[in-house]
Amino acid sequence: MGTLTHHFVSALGTLSLALVTAPVHAQSTWIVDAAGGPGSHYTDLPDAFGVVQNGDSVQVLPGNYTPGVLTKGIRLVFSDGAIVDQTGDHLLIRNTAPGTTCSVSGLKIGPHSTFFPGGGLDISDCQGVVVVDGANLPSNTAVGAMFIRDCASIVINDSFASPGIDILNSSVTISDSTFEGYFLGTGTSAIAIAESDVELNHCSARGGSAHGFAYDGVFAHNSSVVIRGDASDVFEQGVYIGLAGQALRGSGNATLTIDPDVTVTAAPTGWTSITTRHMPITRVIGTATTVDITAEGSAGAAYGILVGLPSLPLDTVFFGTLWLDGPSISALVSGVLDAGGQTTVSVARPADPGIIGLSLAFQALTNDGTIELANAAGLVLDSGGAF
Repeated sequence: MGTLTHHFVSALGTLSLALVTAPVHAQSTWIVDAAGGPGSHYTDLPDAFGVVQNGDSVQVLPGNYTPGVLTKGIRLVFSDGAIVDQTGDHLLIRNTAPGTTCSVSGLKIGPHSTFFPGGGLDISDCQGVVVVDGANLPSNTAVGAMFIRDCASIVINDSFASPGIDILNSSVTISDSTFEGYFLGTGTSAIAIAESDVELNHCSARGGSAHGFAYDGVFAHNSSVVIRGDASDVFEQGVYIGLAGQALRGSGNATLTIDPDVTVTAAPTGWTSITTRHMPITRVIGTATTVDITAEGSAGAAYGILVGLPSLPLDTVFFGTLWLDGPSISALVSGVLDAGGQTTVSVARPADPGIIGLSLAFQALTNDGTIELANAAGLVLDSGGAF
């Protein structure tokens, strides 16, 4: 553990240097507290969003908040008990600049009655990277809980959205997340994709159903979809009184690459091509005290785990897609996968308050005769739940 911790701290040192030398506004930390307590700067999100600059940090204390419009690459961290209110409006992230990263950790929206419009997260026209970690969006309305449109690089980890996610003209990688379609009103698919490149890694999706219609778990039009996982990852269609949608439906020029171990409740249909093969996977889970990174692949395969700042996806041609910023990449650990085809590295969560909200991306590389990059799993280094 000491050696691994040393590697991790060394990696963080490289990342800090990359941040210091990047041409961004000097970082400031803003505290948002609905109660207006000591040391706070604002009592609601829109006020803070109006003053932040790229590289700033916004820490949100427990309380109820209204959503706002965020246009900067900042670190936005919600503590336990911080709730974005049930106003029906979405938190909007718009027009972030190239070379910036906007991190959102712990976003939760408030409870809603069945017929009261819910909120969620809407990310559009972002040319920088946006990382979403630990979002819980049970919006309970026919309006989608999460929208992504015209974005260069979106990394989502450990999140839940109902009624699901709509993705248009974007590059998105999603890990360890669950999506559900809506089951009242108009109904929805759990994941709707158009004109996009999307990776789903250890994810599950269940289509909605309502008023005589049944919807899909995943619907993709003119898109590339990659699904990595195992039997615990379930993609299922909505069912309504004998009617059924599709678990995985393609349309137009849509291609699907899927791990054969993933559970699919009905045969995929409508895809231009379907490729079935095992693929390496990266997983990252943050706890109050540790960061746990898992690499999965073929038993006995050589592996390495890379860590760096998240970046725009780069097709390496030979090894797959790299989601890490080249100058910031460090090797965390390497070795051989065990008989079950995996290994987990557990390292202490850094205690430095200056890196709260910093986004990291982890990506495994395996060699079982074929060298291949796994997905990138993003993590926001929050405070473990409280400031």
